[in-house]
Order: sequence, then structure tokens, then C-alpha cells
Amino acid sequence: MAYRYYTIDGKKVPSVTSILSVLNKPQLVSWAERLTRDYIKQELLAFRHTDSLKDLDLDNMLAKSSAEHDRVRNAAADQGIAVHTSIASYIGEKSNVAHNDPIIVAFRKWQGAAQFEPIASERLVFSREHGYAGTADLIGATRGRLALFDIKTGRGVYPEYQLQLAAYAVAWGEMTGHFPEVCMNLHVRNNFAFTEANVFTAAELFPLFQTFLAAKRLFEWLSIQPKTSQDVPVTTPPTHIVT
Repeated sequence: MAYRYYTIDGKKVPSVTSILSVLNKPQLVSWAERLTRDYIKQELLAFRHTDSLKDLDLDNMLAKSSAEHDRVRNAAADQGIAVHTSIASYIGEKSNVAHNDPIIVAFRKWQGAAQFEPIASERLVFSREHGYAGTADLIGATRGRLALFDIKTGRGVYPEYQLQLAAYAVAWGEMTGHFPEVCMNLHVRNNFAFTEANVFTAAELFPLFQTFLAAKRLFEWLSIQPKTSQDVPVTTPPTHIVT
């Protein structure tokens, strides 16, 4: 896996998302399995009414089925980029923002309900003390409290996303001297509805951050391990014969 690094003060530090990639995500395995199975099922159903399967290119079908999750993931990533770009442009008051864009319409609806006043968007945050960096999607005041948001556009919002929020919040606090009073994910669904998820307050921030630091220690340990089993020296133990 290729990890992402930022350069801070001339020193390379890992990104928050690279650090958290060490976490086990069983939901991704089941998701990929489901997409592969559904693709094969659809392809076979296409031959259901034929007299023969002679036209079925089995190797090609299996190759495409194994790549189906990559296709869906890339499409979802493109959608995520579009959502992030539109909101960042709106917050930055860029002249090319289309206010009738459904993403912006939905965001403004949430913004009004949340009484959100932006301070920054797509802001680089980093911790010199702990050695990591990342990009915080939104920082501002909501309902009178300093808040940090991370936007998610996938099918679900998972508990480990709280660790990402905690890392960004501590970095922002280290940089500015003001720690967010509340952190949360903004989940943007396919219909562009915005839902608040994984909400936690400053009182819960530092226990979550300690868990993030534990993941960082595991990331650092894994990053120095040999990349293949061939790189690991093997010593054959002596053979003892008991008589």
C-alpha cells in the first residue's frame, strides 16, 4: 500500500488517513465480495435464455468481476471529490459557484439548521508534537460552539472515523490554541441530504486521540517491517535427536 506523507518544516510526516489504514475494516471485504458476486450473477443471467454458454468468455468475466469494486470505488471517489470541491468553493465565495447546484442547495439547508458560520475549509492541519498531518474539511462555529467537521460521501459512516476527527481536532488545537468543542462527520447521501454522525464533544476528544496514537504506533511499526517474506532472514534450528 502506498502511504501519503506531508512535508512539515522539511520533515516528512504521515497523513492521518494513512495512519488509520492499519485498522481492520471487515465491512470493506464483505462489500467487495458482494459486488463481485452481483457482477457474476448479472453476467450469467445475460446468457440465461441462450441455448449455449459457448459465447461466454469466462476468464474475461472473472477478471472484470474482480475489478468491479475498484470501478465502484473510483466512481464514489469522483463523487466525493465533487462534493468536497463544491463546498470548499462555496465557503471560499468563489465566483464560479453555482448556487443552484444540488450539493450547495443541500449544504445551505444544513448550514441554516446548524447555524454554521465557517472559519476555514480544506485546511491543512498538523501536529509537530506527534508528527502527523491531514486536511480538515470544515472548521467553524455551529450553534455557538467551535466545531470541526469531516465530510463523508460513502455508503456508511463508521466508528473509526472518530479517530480521524480527533487527530484533526488536536492538530487544530495545537496550531491555534483553541480546541474544537464539538466534532462530527457530515454524511452526504446520494440524494445530497446532509446527516450529522459520529458527534462527540471536547470531553471525549482526548480518549479518542489516545486510540489514534496507538494506531500511529502500529503504523510506524508496520512501516519498518520487511515488505516480503523473502526479506526476512530464516535460520534453520539445529536438529536434536533423542536416543
